[in-house]
Amino acid sequence: MAKYDELSSKLTELRDFYNQNKDKINTSYDCCVAHPCSKVSDEISSLVSAINSELSKASGWDDSAKDSLSDGINTFVKSLNSITTSISSSWVNAENLYKNNYDILSEINKLISDMQSKLDSYPEKSDYKEVTYDPETHERHESYPGYDDAMTSWEDGVSGLISDADSKIKSVNDNFSKLNGINGASVSVQTSVNLGAFSTTTTEYEGVKVALDNDEDVSNWLANNQKYYKKSGYTIRFSQSKGTPWTSEKLHGVSLRNSGCGILSIATCLSSTLSELNGKQVVVTPNQVMDGLNAYCNKHNVSLSNIISNKGFRGANETTAKAISEVWNVDVMASTRGLTKDETINTVKGNSSVLYSKANEGHLAAATEYIDKKNFVIADTRTGRATYLEGSNDYESKYAFVISKGMFEQKDGDVYDKEGNLIFKDKEIYSEY
Repeated sequence: MAKYDELSSKLTELRDFYNQNKDKINTSYDCCVAHPCSKVSDEISSLVSAINSELSKASGWDDSAKDSLSDGINTFVKSLNSITTSISSSWVNAENLYKNNYDILSEINKLISDMQSKLDSYPEKSDYKEVTYDPETHERHESYPGYDDAMTSWEDGVSGLISDADSKIKSVNDNFSKLNGINGASVSVQTSVNLGAFSTTTTEYEGVKVALDNDEDVSNWLANNQKYYKKSGYTIRFSQSKGTPWTSEKLHGVSLRNSGCGILSIATCLSSTLSELNGKQVVVTPNQVMDGLNAYCNKHNVSLSNIISNKGFRGANETTAKAISEVWNVDVMASTRGLTKDETINTVKGNSSVLYSKANEGHLAAATEYIDKKNFVIADTRTGRATYLEGSNDYESKYAFVISKGMFEQKDGDVYDKEGNLIFKDKEIYSEY
């Protein structure tokens, strides 16, 4: 009965999954059919054409008022075009996922029928029972001719049905996860994004102008937030405690209070590295990090959830490394293994910092300023933790990002510091990606 019970249990699971999701999947599919993305894009294109047509009729009007009107209309048209671009990428991807789930749901419905038919055809041993009598001894004999073959035939294919059920459940759940990643990042119409208090970034993302903080804003921030930075150096500590500006509300759908230690630590690392480069205190806030990463994701048509979600930071991955490098004009190395304490000391000498994951927990912090041959500064975001430690005997990391500028070089695929110390094996430096 083992395989019968396995198949029966899987059928119950599949039926429950089907009933729990059929209304949501069918409703989404009906919406996609009734209101396809292509129809929205066509309507926006018609609107853009009409606006441009009306603007061309004013060709004889040539003064400052006409220039202002043209600039305003062109900005509006650019935003509409940005929406169309988003629709052709994220919205179309979502539409395809909804339709794929609808197709899989139909396959699940048929699979439920096939599994039930399989259970209904289970060979009962009693159906094969034959009784004979020995005429000499008058003994009664029972036998089951054909039963073993029937059972073998029935069991053939049971594992395939169970595997098919698991595969279809996984496919639907995977599609739901991808849809959650797209959710909230489908349309971008921002016209300005503040990426930091420094003077080196002049990039313009598609439809997104990079605005720079001025020195007066930075000075005011430092004066009003002295508890957040180390006066003897350039390290900034961004706390996850309730009421801080970057935890008061969700940023691009993500709560930094609950899952933002990675973003806050990136902000710390960027502030430290850019301050060393500029020779004065530079502040890159968590809000600016989220804006910058979101702008990068919009430009490259990837989901911000590849980097951060309400479940936390995604780890030392290539997308995050490339985003940090491109937006803030720095060198970035990502490693799925951590740095030893000695490697970290060699790394934070000069204009470099380390975002690292603590070895025995899902939490991140920043290692920044070099103190001496045994010590370096650590900034931990969590409430109740030590704000700054000049070195740490229990420092140990399971993965790390290094953020720097001109401090390391690549030789034969490995990364070394300027003194020839090996920092990473088989790693790439993402430099102004």
